[in-house]
Amino acid sequence: MFRQFSGSIDNSGNATVTIENNNAAMEWDIYQISCTCGNMAASCIVVLSINGAFLCSTPQGSMDTATGPPDVILNVSDILTAQ
Repeated sequence: MFRQFSGSIDNSGNATVTIENNNAAMEWDIYQISCTCGNMAASCIVVLSINGAFLCSTPQGSMDTATGPPDVILNVSDILTAQ
């Protein structure tokens, strides 16, 4: 199943999207994250972290994709952040 999350970019050009699994009976297997930054004059870079630890980043940001392997398993206590 695919899910979509979005955030708003502030005046300084920063945004954070937090992804949390709130269902203890289920784990999420995340194998691809695609980022779209809209119509921006400059390119953006999206940094992904899980529980505060660096996971990976997109090379260009807008219209780029970060993919596995390895997949990321998101359990109920985990937090995935795209910044």
